Amino acid sequence: MALKLETEHEAPRGNNWKVNPFDIEVRPELRGRHFAPTKEEIIKTALTLLQHEQQQAVKCRRLPNNKPLLVFGYTRWEAACLIVKGFEHEGVQYHNPEFALRIEVSDANDETAFIQNIVENCHRNQTSDIDDAHNQQKLRAQNTMSDADITRLYRYNDPTKVGRLKRLLVLPEKLQELNHYGKLTTTAALDILDLTNEAHQKEMFEWVKSQAENGKVSGAAVRSKVREFMTEGVELNLDASEDDDDASNDLQTLASTNGHPVNGVNGAPVADAIGAAPVIDPVSPAPAPNNRIQSTTNRNSKKRGEDPKFKPRSNKEIRTFVEGLKEHPDKAMKKWAKSFLMFMNGRCGEKSMSEQMDNLLDATRDE
Repeated sequence: MALKLETEHEAPRGNNWKVNPFDIEVRPELRGRHFAPTKEEIIKTALTLLQHEQQQAVKCRRLPNNKPLLVFGYTRWEAACLIVKGFEHEGVQYHNPEFALRIEVSDANDETAFIQNIVENCHRNQTSDIDDAHNQQKLRAQNTMSDADITRLYRYNDPTKVGRLKRLLVLPEKLQELNHYGKLTTTAALDILDLTNEAHQKEMFEWVKSQAENGKVSGAAVRSKVREFMTEGVELNLDASEDDDDASNDLQTLASTNGHPVNGVNGAPVADAIGAAPVIDPVSPAPAPNNRIQSTTNRNSKKRGEDPKFKPRSNKEIRTFVEGLKEHPDKAMKKWAKSFLMFMNGRCGEKSMSEQMDNLLDATRDE
């Protein structure tokens, strides 16, 4: 049975039709981009359609009233509408009221239509990290998908990427916009979110917005600014949902370095010196190394030492990987990841870090 659509200009060819773009129903909530394309981008697409014709059909699904509903191809649809209405570009008028948009029609529901939109956009690299973060949040809320399901849908090789993108959603809308348009890198944005002091975060947000007025914000400058704030006082990177006992243990960890108190003038404790170079009591013996971790390290180095595929990781790569583990569903792993980031920032001693690793290994053995 032939597919029928209620449109003004029908020209069927299988499941492909050419229709007036204003006959297509559009629902913004199904769009795969958080930020709509700019007027300049739409004009550029319109000029391409006029000069080179439409190379690929937009995807629609048929509604019960036989109206086509747009699934993906929103920018091309907006460009087609602009052509029908008419527009001016660089002093030249463009207007074609008979312009018809080529569409491909299939049967689908809202859930599958949104997933089709996501797949089409992300696999063609047409979405930003912010777009992906918002789309993934919709998949969690509307499609009850887990982060593992989303990782498979997006075909990510890095299992921690979904967790990192989720963190971007807490950024103010202006900073999300800067990230979307490439003025603030995702790595720099995540660096800012390492600041758990609300006042410091707000100050960083305003600083980034002022820097963006002159162009792209330097990631190195962001990292340096974040470190300045971290050295001003204790920056605990803990969720409010953590148990009180966990927070207390972390506070005790921060109060010492390598198990020895950090002292100021005349031996007085300095609570706000966390992050400074550790002061080791020359009389007390250094903490014994963790034999279990050391033996594992030696064994791995012998096995992989000269294998070229096991290349050394940079600090940035390690930090990015551990950032993703902060969203891990296992509580022990999540706590270890947070402690390791504190260790990298000089706010946690080797002894405490070794104990954390022991606890994680013990938890794994108990399973």
